[in-house]
Amino acid sequence: MMMTKLILLVMILSSNWCVQGYPSFQTSIPNGGNVLDPCDDNTIWMGVGHHAMSGGGPRNCFGVDFAQNNKEWNSTVCEMDSDGDGKSNGEELGDPNCSWTPGSKPVGLTTGHPGICEPLDDPKCVKINSGLTCKTRTNFDCDAINSPDVIPFEIRLQKTKVPAVDTTYTCMNFAFPADKDYHVIADESVIDNHHVIHHIIIFGCLDIAQNFIHPMNTQYDCLGTMGEHECKEQISIWTVGLLGMCHNGKAGFRIGDSGYKFGTMEVHWSNPGLRDDYMDSSGMILHYTPVLRPYNLGNLITGDNNFSIPPGRSSYVVNSKCTSGCSAKLMSSSIYVVAGYNHMHQLGKAMTLFHKASGKEERILTYDPHYSFANPVVHIFDPPVEIRPGDELKTTCTFDSSEKRTITYQGDGASDEMCTSYIIYYPKEAVWNSECTSYKGFPICSISNISDKLARRSPP
Repeated sequence: MMMTKLILLVMILSSNWCVQGYPSFQTSIPNGGNVLDPCDDNTIWMGVGHHAMSGGGPRNCFGVDFAQNNKEWNSTVCEMDSDGDGKSNGEELGDPNCSWTPGSKPVGLTTGHPGICEPLDDPKCVKINSGLTCKTRTNFDCDAINSPDVIPFEIRLQKTKVPAVDTTYTCMNFAFPADKDYHVIADESVIDNHHVIHHIIIFGCLDIAQNFIHPMNTQYDCLGTMGEHECKEQISIWTVGLLGMCHNGKAGFRIGDSGYKFGTMEVHWSNPGLRDDYMDSSGMILHYTPVLRPYNLGNLITGDNNFSIPPGRSSYVVNSKCTSGCSAKLMSSSIYVVAGYNHMHQLGKAMTLFHKASGKEERILTYDPHYSFANPVVHIFDPPVEIRPGDELKTTCTFDSSEKRTITYQGDGASDEMCTSYIIYYPKEAVWNSECTSYKGFPICSISNISDKLARRSPP
């Protein structure tokens, strides 16, 4: 259950947190979560008031005007042409009459970016946008999936109306091919509505479908319950900014006859604008093969499952440990880490996962000094990093709550926060539990030990 406290992803770039980086500020302007990148007219520009698409760093011309107007949308800032392209901010944000108020539905759709002069090739705009560089958006690249023995397996939602609420988790149980053993060697997303998708996770199920509460291939609300009790082994994840995962050539996630026969797909919709006209049918494609690799992959989660961040802090640190005692209890032999990635939400500023082997100095595994939820970094280890029973893993998350006025709690919603690291390793069989996390800074395995000792001392 704790492992799904993800996640997945609308994460914002680090340093100076600015207006449009937060969902609360996205809802302070019309269509704040629907402004597209002028470079490709497809990617959402999360930080509308910033030069950086993901929301960190200096404000752009619109961000400056909005901040100087006390971060309030009214006719003053609506009628401005902040980017100098001949269209008012209201026209570009779908509020041409300057009648929109927070919580209401804009009369129109976005027609441009209020902080970037368009069209980009207009000589006037080329000069105004002198600091803008359009980065090439690449497609998912994984040579292994081009092999003739590799089969794509698509899991998608039916076309569904997205609820007009801030956070929705919808799940669906499904069956994997089970006539023989297969390895999932790669995965990629199929995003239907990029305005609402926060993350997608595929979980493998340890038990049989007869024990499931919910019928197969039928969507159900899973916020809080996080799907079926038997389906907690994470084998695939997509979050904002990722294209897909191409796994190490020595291993894959085992499905089929002696692997996972069933799975659950969890989709997190984030709709801070409370729009009631969104539909979605997103999902994932898992690429699998009957040509088995030497090892089975597993996913180990570290981090803290219960913390709070006070408001008005430019740097607030949350630490979590998978202690040497916990790893010795959790692992039966060495594991080899092939990839890892960090996960926080809007307040995330920097994050590091440290590894300390017995008798050796601490070293960094996954290091994101300028963390961005919109552009997460997958750290690849080649050769793989060995972690032994008795080694220590420490997760450090730094948050910036300087723009917040209330406490932010750890939780599932996009406006909540997380401090979670994921490491993909082999062999899966060397670890008996998929989590080595803490609770308010205390290692959960140590808390469990105390509870067990107290229970043994208690009279019958």
